[in-house]
Amino acid sequence: MATGQTLLSIGAFVLLSIIAVNINRTHVQAVHNMVENQARTDALIVGRDLCDRIQRHSYNPAFDFNQLEAEFGNLDNVNDPGRRWSFTSPSGYTLHATFDISNERTLALGQTGRLVTVAVFLEEEGEIIPKATYVTAVLPIHESVNP
Repeated sequence: MATGQTLLSIGAFVLLSIIAVNINRTHVQAVHNMVENQARTDALIVGRDLCDRIQRHSYNPAFDFNQLEAEFGNLDNVNDPGRRWSFTSPSGYTLHATFDISNERTLALGQTGRLVTVAVFLEEEGEIIPKATYVTAVLPIHESVNP
């Protein structure tokens, strides 16, 4: 009878251990997902802010595309610290952005402008991971507004 009770006790501990491990695994996965979502959210916010900054050029009466090229044109290589825009998010993530500025072209509704692709990357443990990409149009709006 004692052997049966011992095996039953051991089985109960094994079952309890399996349940505890599964609960811990679920908790770790939830925390990992939360951290991943925060990093993605930070990247989206930074990307949107950069697009807004780029689009503000359109409203400058003295705007020409050379200004856009001077500010963002050389930031096109995420692997070169001198050729990328870097930022530490409020959550503590190191984010990098690159900009690809197209040549002037005819865009929607026959307007002439340029497309700027903003790519945002997360640097984590020396690895650079793509997180968000935006494409925004830059148009000389001040030219098409009649006073």
